[in-house]
Amino acid sequence: MNVKYNKRRWDKTQPLNFVFFFSSSCRFAFFLNIKTVQGQEWR
Repeated sequence: MNVKYNKRRWDKTQPLNFVFFFSSSCRFAFFLNIKTVQGQEWR
């Protein structure tokens, strides 16, 4: 019973977690891209 309830709650929150992870990873990749471009410019 408890496992079923937890699974249902996880299914509900999965899309939000996915969106948050996707946005954070995109921001991180964008930050890395800027860092590498600046490094190449300084070289």
